[in-house]
Amino acid sequence: MNFWPRLPSLLMVVLALAVATVFLPSLSGCALQTAQVERWMSSLTGTRGLPKEAMAELARFKEVYLQTAVETNKRDEQFNQFVDAFKVVRSHYVKQISDSDLITYAIDGLKADEDDWLNQKEDGTPRGKAKPEKVVEVAVDAMLAKLDPHSGYMTPAEFQELMVDTSGEFGGLGIEVQKGEGFLKIVSPIEDTPADRAGVKAGDHITHVDGASIKEWTMTKSVRALRGKPGSSVTVTIERENTAPFDLTVVRAIIQVRAVRSALYNGYLHIRVVSFQNVWKRMF
Repeated sequence: MNFWPRLPSLLMVVLALAVATVFLPSLSGCALQTAQVERWMSSLTGTRGLPKEAMAELARFKEVYLQTAVETNKRDEQFNQFVDAFKVVRSHYVKQISDSDLITYAIDGLKADEDDWLNQKEDGTPRGKAKPEKVVEVAVDAMLAKLDPHSGYMTPAEFQELMVDTSGEFGGLGIEVQKGEGFLKIVSPIEDTPADRAGVKAGDHITHVDGASIKEWTMTKSVRALRGKPGSSVTVTIERENTAPFDLTVVRAIIQVRAVRSALYNGYLHIRVVSFQNVWKRMF
């Protein structure tokens, strides 16, 4: 098995699981030290080393996978990528999750999102099937999203967005959010951004994006829907305490995040660290 072609996508799992508790409010769950990461890298050899119970659960997933993934020369390789992600989660999540639960999360995610991704056949694949890499992406994202409200899977494209985020500039609305039960909770609008100027407040709940309910969406999918080309607009439905739900249309813009803010109060200098920037380049 040639591991290296799969390395970029597998690193997305490492980033989502290993360091997100420090840098992103949208991801959390695992904390891997350098030595642990090295051991993890050496363990990514498919199903080797897994107990019989885990193998049986992977067989259960593979049955659904083969029914869903169109047959290509990458189908076995992509299945092995799912296995590697499964091994990382079962070994390094902050609490023990049964193999049965992890696989059930993945399978349920494939079934729950059928109308969203499986039946859209713009890429020419047969109806009812999808490319293996898409099946694995959906399955891993669903598996991680069930762990806690903050976990999620990052595709290579989403990782590139993260690299932009941590450089201090990205296209969006200018809000810090966390996942709630069926909504996104606004932690804080970023000062002098489209969301801030539109009147978005800390504590607001976003329940719909462009009229679509986000109740069953993962954090990753929700954030992806809010982002877009600067100058384009997005309509969000806001629930606010003591206020009837209302729609708010916000025009996306380049968001420049000041990493550190400061102010003088009564002769004391107050410094607020807003975000960590450019850390990924130092880590990899």
